[in-house]
Amino acid sequence: MGTGGNKCLAWFLPSYGPGGQLLPSGGNDWSGFWGGYIGAIIGGVCTVIGVYWIIEYSQENNKEDVRKRVLPYMALTVLHKEI
Repeated sequence: MGTGGNKCLAWFLPSYGPGGQLLPSGGNDWSGFWGGYIGAIIGGVCTVIGVYWIIEYSQENNKEDVRKRVLPYMALTVLHKEI
């Protein structure tokens, strides 16, 4: 990876001060901006996956319920006649 890759990587990293804290300006704005978008994308992907799992689970349960409703059942009554 050449120096161009390092410049690109440095663009995504926030600026840190001597104590390891984010500087009040000079990087925090962009990291907050991109952090908001990246967080929204991650949250959206997790939501879509969760909705997909719920739909699959509901369809499986629905198929089982339909199968149980359609199954025939038989009630036997035994009548005894005393002689």
